[in-house]
This record gives sequence, C-alpha cells and structure tokens, in this order.
Amino acid sequence: TINSSIGVSVFPDYNNLNQLVRNSEIAMNHVKNNGKNNIKFYKHKYKEKLMNQFGIEVSLRKAISDQQWEIHYQPKFDAFNNLYGFEALIRWIHPEKGLINPSTFIPVAEKSNQICEIGSFVIKHVCSETKKMVDQGYNHLVGSINLSAKELNKKSIIDEIKYALDDSGLNPSNLEIELTERMMINDGKLSLEILNKIKELGVFLSIDDFGTGYSSFNYLKNLPIDTIKIDKSFITGIDKDDGKFKIAKGIIDMGHDLNINVLAEGVETQKEFDLLGSHACDKFQGFFFSKPLSLNQFKEIL
Repeated sequence: TINSSIGVSVFPDYNNLNQLVRNSEIAMNHVKNNGKNNIKFYKHKYKEKLMNQFGIEVSLRKAISDQQWEIHYQPKFDAFNNLYGFEALIRWIHPEKGLINPSTFIPVAEKSNQICEIGSFVIKHVCSETKKMVDQGYNHLVGSINLSAKELNKKSIIDEIKYALDDSGLNPSNLEIELTERMMINDGKLSLEILNKIKELGVFLSIDDFGTGYSSFNYLKNLPIDTIKIDKSFITGIDKDDGKFKIAKGIIDMGHDLNINVLAEGVETQKEFDLLGSHACDKFQGFFFSKPLSLNQFKEIL
C-alpha cells in the first residue's frame, strides 16, 4: 500500500514560481506532521507555525550552549503523606522572554533531536542535586527523570546514566527513570532490552501516563517496572465519576497483583486523595500536595 502526503499551492494566489514551490512544500510538511496520507492547500498560518518552530529550534541551540535551564521539583508522597521523592521538570528561562512553557519547546526539541542534549543536562543535574540532599541525611529520597523515546533508544543512554551516577556518587536506588507507555509501541523488543539494562544498574523504573497508550497490558507482565503512574485524566473528579473510579481501582488491583507500586498523578483535592488512599493506592503526586518547586523551595519542605 502506497500513501501520499500532498501539499498544494494555487496560481495566481502566489504568482512567483519559487514561492509556489516553497508554499506547496510547507503545506506538504503540514500534512506529514499531522498524520500523513492527506492533501492540504497552503495557508499562511502553516508558514507562521513553521517559522515559529524554526525560531524556537535556533533559540534552543543557544539555550543548550548557555544552559538556560532551571529544574523544578514536584514532590511525591506515600499513602501516609510522607514525602519520599520528586519528579524533575525542565524549565527554560529565556534571557529576554522569561519562562517558556515546556509544551512550546519540548515537541520542537524532540523533532530536532535537541531533546537528547537537554536530557543529558537533566540526568547529570538531578543525580548531582539528589546526591547532595542524600548526604544531608535524606537517604530515602528518590529523584525521578523523564526520558523521551529518542533518549531511550540512543546507544549511549546506558553509559550516560551510569556516568552520571558514578560522577555524582549517587546510589542507583535513589534514582528513578520515568517512561510513557506510548514509547513501548514502536519497538517493544528494543525497549525491553534497554529497560533491562537500566534495571541492571539498580535504578527504579516507572511508566508515566498509564492508561493513555495501547501496549500496557501486552507488555506490563514482562517489563521490569517498579511503579505505574495512573494518568491525571483518570484522577481528576474521580470522586464524582464512577467510571474513572472503577478504572483507577482496576489499575491499583492489577498493579498489586503484579507486585508493582501504583502512583496517582494529578491529585488535587482531599476527596480524591481519601478515595484513592482507601483503596490502597501506594503513592501520590499533584497540586493537592504541592506544585512543582524551585530547588530551594523543595529543600524547605524536605
């Protein structure tokens, strides 16, 4: 089966040959970036979007070289309301524009492969800062890092994690790698091989956004996973939605049957926490407990 991604520009709307070709290519790229196998006529907003992405990509090169990053720490709590760890969240502090939303630059960074360089910074930084906090007596603390699909599948990722652990002196049991279940779809065998190697380092593994992908139940019993994180979409308003409650309860029961911890993401109210806690959810994360914090703010509540 052969599919087509076609972009069209129309004469005399654009009467310059080079411009016609350029615009039809922009329309074709729009098709490719939105599912492929379609046909689109050029619209000016496609060019604006493309130029905006290009501008972000160029600015990201400067951000990477100058390390214009700040790590925020979202606390994680156990069922007894004890802080046991955090999820590290990257923030871009632009020298002129200030804070840039991750949803704006992360997709561009992934397409341009710049996400790997950003990820390397996060791995080193989190290992270093977690080690400092462990040395202050917080031996139980677990720092969590999100890996993208491109990071997971690059050949050097195991060596990068191992080097960051060795260089910082951090015990592997104080580090957790978070992955989305959608990352397992494209090449399950390769993902399983890499995850087993990460697990051999002694690092914890968790599946983020659980319930939003398609591979969970096929791979879950074979994956070396310590924790599954129930996606926020199943948690918000769970005390008012019986369907969400049944899904969350089913995930908790399944996780425990497989000896896997279960964390609820996006907990925002006392009722959500009480309901999940009464059905043996192990861990919690969300604005009910704390928003993402700067390093100093996190140290204060720690």
